[in-house]
Amino acid sequence: MKIFMATMGLGIGGAETHIVELAKELKARGHEVVIASNGGVYVAEVEAAGIRHYAVPMHRRSVGDMLRSRTLLRRILREERPDIVHAHARIPAFLCGTLQRELGFPFVTSCHGVFQVSGMLKLLSNWGQRTLAVSEDIRDYLIQEYGVPAGHITLTINGIDTEKFSPGVSGEAVREEFCLGDDPVIGHVSRLDQASSLAARQLIELAPQLDRAAPGVRILITGGGDVFEELDRQAQEVNLKLGRPCVVLTGPRTDINVVAAACDLFVGVSRSALEAMAAGTLSGTVQNAKEMPQVLMDLALSLYAGEDPAQAADLTAEHYVWLPYREVNRENFRSFQEE
Repeated sequence: MKIFMATMGLGIGGAETHIVELAKELKARGHEVVIASNGGVYVAEVEAAGIRHYAVPMHRRSVGDMLRSRTLLRRILREERPDIVHAHARIPAFLCGTLQRELGFPFVTSCHGVFQVSGMLKLLSNWGQRTLAVSEDIRDYLIQEYGVPAGHITLTINGIDTEKFSPGVSGEAVREEFCLGDDPVIGHVSRLDQASSLAARQLIELAPQLDRAAPGVRILITGGGDVFEELDRQAQEVNLKLGRPCVVLTGPRTDINVVAAACDLFVGVSRSALEAMAAGTLSGTVQNAKEMPQVLMDLALSLYAGEDPAQAADLTAEHYVWLPYREVNRENFRSFQEE
């Protein structure tokens, strides 16, 4: 089967990683996979797996970019003649949807998160003939906000490659690259766009408090996006005040498994927390960012004192779920994913 995937980009982000892993697995199972996106750090990885990539600027809502993208998609789809089109995110789904009747392809979409719903955006959204949702709350959101029939939605998982993200992977290369030494490291990986950078901003703002509580603590933030330069300037200002490189922004990179292995604590959003968990790092997924300061302070203090940080946090707290991998074997982790 030839599968055509359309997405906004292939930079750092949970949805992007999901797409890359899905495309590679489908390719490994004998399917032909083609991807169209605005590009990003993962293009080289998918091309190395034998997956063709087309550059299409589906990352912006400007009329010019959308008209250009629609023209490119029509040409590509006519040439490739896929058996099915799978769109990820609203702009690619809308554009593919406008071509579906003309070109007659089976059309499915995946929803990776919830978005602000406004009148025009709601009218322009197209969730395809069938929709995949990566969680129950996203499924409910599609039903309530867009009226997608429940029978048209299939729940899927954010599957994690447990060979790539494994306690057997060493983080020493990343620690050496950024001169982290044996300092306790709090890590975070995310797309650093305006809408998805709150956790990164809070980590930077909390750095002076964390430094006072746990001298020597380092904060390692990985990702790229339209607010990267702004956050990097803020980090440099914090480092200047502290007189040392407490906060490090690595920029976008694809060796996230090595980054996760280099951390003692990991503050994640959705998929990245699961990846760090599989790597053997105590991981927290942020459900209410307002609660981050006190939880991080407790954990940083425990690290500085040489204690087990898992004992410093309520692992079933209302706003955080802290997942100490060492208490979960790999079979249980796979079961957790399947659930």
